[in-house]
Amino acid sequence: MFWTQPNCPACGYEGPHFMYLPHGSWSFHVLVQDQQSLTLRVVVIPNGGEALRVLDAVPESARDRVWAARVAEIADPPLALSERVVPIGEFMQSAVQPQPTPSTLLCPHCQSPLYWQAPGIS
Repeated sequence: MFWTQPNCPACGYEGPHFMYLPHGSWSFHVLVQDQQSLTLRVVVIPNGGEALRVLDAVPESARDRVWAARVAEIADPPLALSERVVPIGEFMQSAVQPQPTPSTLLCPHCQSPLYWQAPGIS
């Protein structure tokens, strides 16, 4: 299970610390961002491996859309109209680096690029 956390070296913001890949039937987390305020939160996905099976028969081109719809069904509290599920591809390359690495996501406090670091594998 891979854990990560976004942070901003420009202003000191620290985002949610979360497990972004499933491991068997354990729960994992999906990052959600408000498109107006840039606020980040995570949605807990119970039974991770089973939850991802919704994508088994989905063409690659539709996976992000189908997954976002599934996360919206699970989210508690529900997703606001201004929120979006952040596809893992938007931070995965940054999250797996041994050193803090910038991503394309912006800091909700100062709009600088958020950096990611893999704080651990458990």
